[in-house]
Amino acid sequence: MRSLKIAGLMVMLSGALASAQVAVAPVTKVAHKAAQSMIHGLAVDVDSSPLPNVNIRLRNLKVNKVEQKATANLRGEFTFVAQPEIPYVVEIADQSGRIVAVGDVICRSPRSCPRLPASLVKQRDR
Repeated sequence: MRSLKIAGLMVMLSGALASAQVAVAPVTKVAHKAAQSMIHGLAVDVDSSPLPNVNIRLRNLKVNKVEQKATANLRGEFTFVAQPEIPYVVEIADQSGRIVAVGDVICRSPRSCPRLPASLVKQRDR
């Protein structure tokens, strides 16, 4: 197995609206619509080469728990269905479950992104 020097994760967030099917006959209840977002990404190494079959995890930052797990396909691609108002990070884990790379915080809207402590913002701007 080649050494996993991870440059990062390329992640794209797209919004989609999932709705319940509506029957042809009149319905007395109003169907509730649940908003969902798709997180589609590409796991790559430092040379921007795809990382096939790596373990990918989606961490919910609101509760700090891994919400979903997946395996990247042969092209290094992965997809998760996520809640739109929750901030997430995508992690690459090795076979033993240790985190070897973490992507940027993914937020659909500024309201859902956590605020960084001032000390981190100052360090990041340097």
